[in-house]
Amino acid sequence: RFLEIVGAGAEPQPFDERDEIRAIDLDRGQVLLGKGKRLACFIHPETLGVVAEVGVKARVRGQIYRPLGGRPFVLAESIEIDPPAEED
Repeated sequence: RFLEIVGAGAEPQPFDERDEIRAIDLDRGQVLLGKGKRLACFIHPETLGVVAEVGVKARVRGQIYRPLGGRPFVLAESIEIDPPAEED
């Protein structure tokens, strides 16, 4: 709810990206996406259950907010973990 209020002044845009999950915060319902500029993705608790480990690639879809004077964040609608790569 807090993030919805913070993002109220920002116009959301569609977000659909695949990147590496770098951190998981179960208390906040958040994952950090990407190695360089880490992007906070807030996920509903029932959806967060699919995230079990860091260092894996995932596709996150939702809405990205870029508030003035703040860091961008995503309110995620879905997250799909990529299957592990086949080893030869």
